[in-house]
Amino acid sequence: MSIKAIRGGRLFVTLVAMVCMACMAGLLAPAAIAPVAIAQGVFVQTAFAAAGSEEVVLTVKQSFASDGTPPSKTFDYRLTPIEHGCPMPPGSGADGFAFAVTGTDRANIRLAAFSQAGVYTYELCHTTGMRPGYIYDQEVYTLEILVNSDMTTAVVASKMDGCKAEDISYSHAYISFQEPPPANPDPPGPGNPAGPGPANTYAAGGKPKTGDEFPAGLYTALICLAGAAMLGSAGFLLARGRRRRQGGQ
Repeated sequence: MSIKAIRGGRLFVTLVAMVCMACMAGLLAPAAIAPVAIAQGVFVQTAFAAAGSEEVVLTVKQSFASDGTPPSKTFDYRLTPIEHGCPMPPGSGADGFAFAVTGTDRANIRLAAFSQAGVYTYELCHTTGMRPGYIYDQEVYTLEILVNSDMTTAVVASKMDGCKAEDISYSHAYISFQEPPPANPDPPGPGNPAGPGPANTYAAGGKPKTGDEFPAGLYTALICLAGAAMLGSAGFLLARGRRRRQGGQ
C-alpha cells in the first residue's frame, strides 16, 4: 500500500471521528425554533395547542352601523397564503379561502393542522363589491403564524401601514340614500302652479316676483285718494284762516 493511500485513509478516519463527536455533543442536531418572544400588545392571539393538537383558529371581528334599512348586512372576505405550503381551512380554493360575516359578528377560521415548526404568512382582505350608500373598511392584514418546536403558536397581525394590530377587525357602515328635493318644494297655490312660496320664488310666467305685477288700477285709486286728502286739508286750513281774520275784525 502506498504512503498516499495510507495518508488518505487516516484523513477519512479522522473526519468520521470528528463527525461522531459533533453529533454526540449535539452540534449538528436540527435547529429548533426558539419559543416566540413577543412584546405585550403586539400579538393578536396566542394559541397554545393542547397535547397532540396543532390547529390554529383565526378570529375575524366585524362591526356594522346603519341609519336606515340596508339592502344587505353581509360582507365578504378572503384569506390568501403568501408562501407555498401554508396550511389552509377546509374548502379553500386555488385563490384562497372565501368567507362572509353578517352584521356585527365574528368568524372563527380554523386552519388545517401544522406539521412542523416555522413561520407561515397569510393576507386577509375585504372583497365585497361597491354598493351605493355603503362605507367599507378596506384594511388589509398581513398575518404571521409563528409555530414553535413544541407546537405552541402565536399570531401576529400587521396593518397596511406596518403597525401591529391588537385584533383582526373590520368596521363597515351604511347611509340611507334619499332623493334630492325638487327645485321648488312649495305647495301649489294661486298664481304659481308649483306653489306660492316666498317673495323670491317664481311666478307661473317664469319670472321672479319683484312687485311689478301690482294691479295698475289700484295704483290709480291710491293716487286719487291721496290727492283728495291733500285738497281737503288745504281747504280746511284756508277756512280756518278766514274765520280767524273775521274774528279779529
